[in-house]
Amino acid sequence: MFCFQCEQTAACTACTGAAGVCGKPFDVAFAQDELTGALVGLSRTELAAGKRSNRADQLIVDGLFTCITNVNFDKGAVDAITAQVRDEKNRLAAEAGVEPVEDLPLGGVWSDNEDIRVPQVPHSVWYPWYGCICLSRSRSWQD
Repeated sequence: MFCFQCEQTAACTACTGAAGVCGKPFDVAFAQDELTGALVGLSRTELAAGKRSNRADQLIVDGLFTCITNVNFDKGAVDAITAQVRDEKNRLAAEAGVEPVEDLPLGGVWSDNEDIRVPQVPHSVWYPWYGCICLSRSRSWQD
């Protein structure tokens, strides 16, 4: 487990092991990383499609809320939102006649060299004192 999704992270760096300081188990932390990567894929697909949807906007809000708050450690609920995000991504891509953009593989980002970890996430703002990444939907992914 490598989790720095909240302000409670161990030693203000990250929780490792079977569970976080907050009580979040490894499988939920991993599922939340997967959800965050799926949200990036959805946002990038919206850019490729040249349009947004109210459903996608709501899923992004719901997905981020699921990941940044330590109120729900139900892996099934996280997996359900991830599935909804991917369904909406595929629907938007099909409707626009474009290929859905792959999810961001966050597992690789977190296991890479710490000196290059953050720059691998395009258009991110890194707040190490809060332990979070904020991804911008307002700029082109390729900028």
